[in-house]
Amino acid sequence: MMDNTAPNTVMVFPKTVLPGGKLTVTVDGTDCREADRAAMDASVESAAFTRTKLMPLRNEGSSFATPMITDTSKPGRYTVTATCKGKSVTAGEFTVLPVAGSRTGEGGSIAQVSTTEAVVGGGLVAAAIGGGVLMLRRRQSGGDT
Repeated sequence: MMDNTAPNTVMVFPKTVLPGGKLTVTVDGTDCREADRAAMDASVESAAFTRTKLMPLRNEGSSFATPMITDTSKPGRYTVTATCKGKSVTAGEFTVLPVAGSRTGEGGSIAQVSTTEAVVGGGLVAAAIGGGVLMLRRRQSGGDT
């Protein structure tokens, strides 16, 4: 027969989270519900988040916590340890996902520009400016062509 006073079932939602994200951890067991809150006598902890106080759920024999995953957590699988009145259980798995950087490409900021590319680019800019000046002079002189 299962001891329903000690922490037993540990549920974690969501199952995947990014560093800096929050989890909801629910723990069954009346010791968790009736523990001394001021003394942190009912808490959950993991290698991915700091020790977090459990709070009782209304009208149930369960408690919950909403720990925040540390920004320095490495990607991988983690478990949660629930401790209530000195009794502990390790269960409830979740996965910290890797933080993906933005995929914006080089944008020309990293690649070296060759002399040929610089000359061609400069020539195109000069041709555009020259063409604009020529069009303005023709309009001012009244020529349509």
